[in-house]
Amino acid sequence: MDYTVTVSDAGFRADLSGDLSFADHGRFREVLEEINKSEKNVVVLDIQRVSSIDSAGIGMLLIAAEQAGFRKQTFSVNKPTGQVERIIDLAALDKIINITR
Repeated sequence: MDYTVTVSDAGFRADLSGDLSFADHGRFREVLEEINKSEKNVVVLDIQRVSSIDSAGIGMLLIAAEQAGFRKQTFSVNKPTGQVERIIDLAALDKIINITR
């Protein structure tokens, strides 16, 4: 997984790309640390360029959402596509996390 971060008046945005799997938990932890440092009220993870996700990747999105909730941040996951969108739909993540398509 690779990522780029943008922090602006609108909030925190991380654009993720590549795979989001157990092997990427260290890199994802970096994203969580960046979110904490930003102290923004709005957090967006754009996953349009994520090519695959496994159960650990789903778990990482849930952890990010939970941490945002603890900090009273608005959290959303944007633009899932292809296989990633199918997995998110199967997991019914839109019942737990704000998914913007």
